[in-house]
Amino acid sequence: MQNIQFLKHKFQFISFCHVYHSKKSGGKININDDFHIMHVTKGKGVVTVNNKSYRIKRGTAIAIPPFVEFSMKIQPCFEMMNIHYKLWMDDEESQIESQEHLPFVFQPDYFDYIEKILREIDLLSSEDFSKRLKTVSLVHEIVLCHIANNELVLQPSQKIDSRLEKVCRKLHSENYYKFNAEGLAALCSMSKSQMNRAFKKHLGLSPQKYWNKKRLVNICFSLKDPDKSIADIAEYFAFWDQAHFSRWFKKMTGHTPVEYRNIITDTDLII
Repeated sequence: MQNIQFLKHKFQFISFCHVYHSKKSGGKININDDFHIMHVTKGKGVVTVNNKSYRIKRGTAIAIPPFVEFSMKIQPCFEMMNIHYKLWMDDEESQIESQEHLPFVFQPDYFDYIEKILREIDLLSSEDFSKRLKTVSLVHEIVLCHIANNELVLQPSQKIDSRLEKVCRKLHSENYYKFNAEGLAALCSMSKSQMNRAFKKHLGLSPQKYWNKKRLVNICFSLKDPDKSIADIAEYFAFWDQAHFSRWFKKMTGHTPVEYRNIITDTDLII
């Protein structure tokens, strides 16, 4: 392994997502508050990280450290499998990626092996504890495989303003259901107008639009679960009522929640 011994470390699995885009899309700036590795399993496109663009195709892995900007432009029939995680050394407080991280874009010669594991993860149910435990184990294996077989990048990556990091962390919080501009502004010691200008200048959209985009992703995943009623989803995501939720969702996607649930396929996800 390069530079770091992983005999003692802490690992946290955040999420796994199988994504398929049937149409050409992309171009908007994205940012995550955890480490994000995307594995392209079908199709072609371009990813831009810190203002540098890379061509991507099947067999490409894209590793994005926390709070690093990236955007993607992809061709039709594009598939990827994404994992979110955090990794620390056992005797350190900071995440390992804050010191050394994988190359932003690389094409491992062991990709077929990784894809086999990713397909296995995709078949596991997160609702079953034993299967979820196996998912964590398999994701851990993928992460360590990447780190052990690639030269880590030593130079620090360009990150967003530390004040805006606080806003992004809040917007990414699982229990942040009601947008509060004043509270976010206070969190980063700015006025509301200063925060809005800084956020839009750096990320290309306002904090509220950014939050809506993140919330939409989670709502779309919820709508894929047939056991969850529209009313329950509306209540869970803090909408006034089901009618308000339906109007908002149609404005965001062009479909009502019921229409979306009827037309969505098992792999056609919005991210």
